[in-house]
Formats: sequence, C-alpha cells, structure tokens
Amino acid sequence: MGGSVVTAAGVQVAVCTNDMQAFHGLEWVQSNQFLIVDGDTGAVIDPGGTAEEIVLVKAVTLATETITVARGVLDTVPQAHAGGVRIYFIDGDRYTGKSQYLAGETVQIKTCPKTTQGALLPADAPVDSYTFIGRAGRPYPPGNLRLDGSSYPSTVTGDLSITWAHRDRTLQTAYIVEQGEGNIGPEAGTTYTVRIYAAQTGGTLLRTYTGLTGTAQTYTAAQAATDNGGSTPSNVRVEIEAVRGGKTSLWANTAAAEWA
Repeated sequence: MGGSVVTAAGVQVAVCTNDMQAFHGLEWVQSNQFLIVDGDTGAVIDPGGTAEEIVLVKAVTLATETITVARGVLDTVPQAHAGGVRIYFIDGDRYTGKSQYLAGETVQIKTCPKTTQGALLPADAPVDSYTFIGRAGRPYPPGNLRLDGSSYPSTVTGDLSITWAHRDRTLQTAYIVEQGEGNIGPEAGTTYTVRIYAAQTGGTLLRTYTGLTGTAQTYTAAQAATDNGGSTPSNVRVEIEAVRGGKTSLWANTAAAEWA
C-alpha cells in the first residue's frame, strides 16, 4: 500500500493509493495514482477489524492538521478507537472484482504497494485472507441514536427515553447519509432489537426488547431498579441493531451514559 503518513489531531492518517481496496477481499489491481484528500472523500478506520468504521471527510485543514469527518456512515456506526489508529482514505477510482462469492467463503489476497521506487512483485507480497460475511444483504443499523433526546449525553435521569431513525440500504444510494439525519425507509420487514446493560462498557444485560418496528422505546427507572436488583444502575449502555429476514446489521448502534 503506497502513500504517505501525516498526523492529524492525534490520529495517524495514511494517504494511500487505491491498491488498498485489495485488503477487502478484492482481486489484484495496480495503480500509480495517489489520492488527494478533500471534502466528500470516504475513509475507513480499522478496516476489517472489530471496530471498522466508514467515515465521510467533511473538511481538511492542513494548517492545524485537522480532519473533520461524519462518523459511522453506510452500514457502520460510530466506534471507540484507540489513540494512534490509522485512517485509510478511499480513492474514488476503486477496483472491484467480477468473481462472485457466498457468505462463509474465504479468498486469499496479495496487496502490492507501488511507490516512486517501484512496485512490490506479487511473488514477494504476503498473503492475506478474507472471509465473506454476506455484508451486502444485511440491513443497515439504525441511525441518529439518542438518549433522553440527546446524542451521546454524559448523564441521563429518570425514565430513559431511547430514540433512533430508520435506515434503508436499498434507498440510500443518492448520497452518503449521516448519523444525525431523520428516517429513511425502513426496508420492508425490518425490526429492531434493543439491549440495555448496567455499565458503559461490558456489564450485566438488564433487559432486551425484540421485534420493535418503531423508532422509540422507554425504559423506566422502575423497570431498571427491578432488573438491577432493587436500585437504578449508576451507568447504562444501550445497543440497537436492525434485523431483517433472519439477518442482523453488521454492527449495533451504541450510546452510554451515567444514570443519575
């Protein structure tokens, strides 16, 4: 993977050629073009990892080494990332293979970087493996998750109001929909599963709601006290995933807060 690395707001940013696309299980491609990062450029954080997140670049300020992005777009959600994580920018002139694969099939890939010094020969490139998971057929996770009407509040009080917005992979084709936008869809047959935990990370599962078709659910303080052994938990985390045709969204949208 060719390119240069700069530091922006404490994040390692790799400016790559579109050879990076091979990392996602695509076929061999060579490119000698470098990406110019500007507004509306797509990028991937932790590609292929457990916290993969696709973002949309909104602005690049070189003077302050700052990049402003819209978080968790397409079929991803905002994730927590460790300091120093790399962001890989995606060239609009991407390459896709013509071969078709089923969920569960594994392919092997060689990625050959190309720089001004030349290209890595395929025989010298390490082999990566990618197992398909049927990603294109999964429903998009809900967007615009809010607790007590706020996006990612630090504290909630009283009965917990949980709201979200529909998303539809079949309709979101004209532009990149951002997290804060309202309802799109939903795709026919979509329901939501809401899980509530007694901690901001990890913790005990307190209650699960399944088969929801709307965009709101209230979890009362009385219910929380009952589920938590007599007292309201001091912290709470909400996870919401979409379900359709027996398939769940690749990630659940998540928000956590202190419950005062």
